[in-house]
Amino acid sequence: SDYVIVTVGTPPAVTINSPTSATYNEGDAIDFSATVSDNEDQPNELSLEWTTSDGSVLNSQSATSDGMVAFVLNDMTYGQQVVTLSATDTDGLTASDLVSFTINALPTQPSLTIFPENPKTGDDLTATATGSTDADGGNVTYSYEWGYGPNTLGGSILSSSFTEKGQEWTVIATPNDGIADGPSISQTVTIGNTAPDNL
Repeated sequence: SDYVIVTVGTPPAVTINSPTSATYNEGDAIDFSATVSDNEDQPNELSLEWTTSDGSVLNSQSATSDGMVAFVLNDMTYGQQVVTLSATDTDGLTASDLVSFTINALPTQPSLTIFPENPKTGDDLTATATGSTDADGGNVTYSYEWGYGPNTLGGSILSSSFTEKGQEWTVIATPNDGIADGPSISQTVTIGNTAPDNL
């Protein structure tokens, strides 16, 4: 005679609950959560592993006794991301679920110039931001905001009709790739006095 021992079991059940958005920006805090269960094992006995499509392991913490697992990441690289959660029970049976989303690369901080560099009361001021790049190919545009005290004005040009001698005006330039803003840059100039006309 002969015999063989066979264990009859069922694989775990795995459901990823979040992320739920299709797109995130670089540096965003992304909530990951899932629910796991198994007919033979307790949820916290399952071996869990969150991996990306390139094989990198994002997390391997165990679930709680009620089958919940959650963590937060804010350092994922830009591009298409496919994250898989695999669960293995004590019999070696496995199951998985996956989620797909995109990380948008933010445009880099630009450089900023103001013309003229030493403005007088009669000069219009022109701010020009340049040099911002977007790693995933977005078309970068710039927005401008001028400020003096509580007063703010938009646009790259500040008319001399708003300025007076001795005022310090600050302009903030912000790049945008069509999806999100990148880091801003600012510059401040002091308005000088226009010399009187010779008679």
